[in-house]
Amino acid sequence: MSELLDKVASIEERFEELNHLLESSAEDYQRVAEIAKERAELEPIIQKAQEYRKLLKRQEEAHQLEDAEDEELRQMALNEIEETTTRLEELEKEIKSMLVPRDPRDDRNVIVEIRAGT
Repeated sequence: MSELLDKVASIEERFEELNHLLESSAEDYQRVAEIAKERAELEPIIQKAQEYRKLLKRQEEAHQLEDAEDEELRQMALNEIEETTTRLEELEKEIKSMLVPRDPRDDRNVIVEIRAGT
């Protein structure tokens, strides 16, 4: 879990760097387009990571309430832990799949010719 957050932290640093570059290089349109493209590619990962951190915090708060004396409060905490655990596992899988390096050929166009009888 912390390994995943470490990987995402470096991506978040790059995202912040791109934000600063975007602000500082407003006169060079070509450079702005390149920076904006890279930033747009990183944005979904950043959003998932923020959601992941929020869920971790909710789960931690629920664990603190797990030992409460009030039965209803304890039951709510257990339900919250169960819900967040499930969603955290899903998010972890999504983030890991997003961290897989893209193939540089993915952006290229391909022409496929289909012929009958060959």
